Amino acid sequence: MGFFINQDLRPEGVFKMKNFKKPKFSALFVFTALLAVITFTFTACQDPNGGETSHTHTPGAATTCTTAQTCTDCGEVIVAALGHDFSIFVSTIPETCTTDGLDTYECDRCTEPELRIGTPALGHDHFESLSCINGCGHQYALGDTGPGGGTIFYVADSLSGRTPFTLYLHETDTTGVTAHYLEAAPVGWYSTTAPADPYLVWSFGSPNIVIQYDIGTGRRSTRRILALESTAPAAFACDDYINMGKDDWFLPSRDELNQLFINKIHVDGLADNYFWSSSQYSSSNAWNQNFSLGTQNNIGKDGMLNVRAIRAF
Repeated sequence: MGFFINQDLRPEGVFKMKNFKKPKFSALFVFTALLAVITFTFTACQDPNGGETSHTHTPGAATTCTTAQTCTDCGEVIVAALGHDFSIFVSTIPETCTTDGLDTYECDRCTEPELRIGTPALGHDHFESLSCINGCGHQYALGDTGPGGGTIFYVADSLSGRTPFTLYLHETDTTGVTAHYLEAAPVGWYSTTAPADPYLVWSFGSPNIVIQYDIGTGRRSTRRILALESTAPAAFACDDYINMGKDDWFLPSRDELNQLFINKIHVDGLADNYFWSSSQYSSSNAWNQNFSLGTQNNIGKDGMLNVRAIRAF
């Protein structure tokens, strides 16, 4: 902006300003002024008729976890409710076999309690024991759903007059562990799209294993078959099966298979067909059972018969 002094036309000491331009308000200035007005409108207390008063809010009772602080004149919220802060641990209700543990926490401002799920339920544990070793007294009965999602079909207890049996875990196991239960895999164990038990051959190469029939030997015989023929269909299907986190399924021995037949009323989906056992009869033949008549026979290992996986514990 320039200044020009014309001394010829003005009295002495009076100057004329040329090229003077009228000031303009910028958009930023207007926005700032408007924001100030809006801010005042929202922070100033309003009278009942909507007119703005000249004073600010009068705070009411202090805010709590669940209650906001409001103006005692107009009721407007000044400070929002704080919400709970459950940071103080108080106690634990221990987990059981069937229920999760519960932890109690407390708000550090108002002592309001909160329950949280703690340690997950233990689940029953029958390792080498008829009753649950966690101390809950649980026992399985015929027809119960077992820990592998199948059906209990054999119980060794005093009521049945059966003594616990020795379960051999792998092909070279000669010591074993004590077991009380046999569990059959559920319907559809082999294929969810074809729920019937599969028809499979015992083997293609006729592996020659030690002959065993007793309850508790099926798992070891299954492992011995696979040690000699890793894809022997009947044994492989059972050994490869996993359900409910249990991967210890096997092809039943001759005596285990007979117990499955005796108690088939408790087990769904068992057709009146011939079923393979893992017990060898000779180098070329293996034992099977007719689930219509209950008779046990032996045929060539390359024959196709039904298969139902079981487990023991």
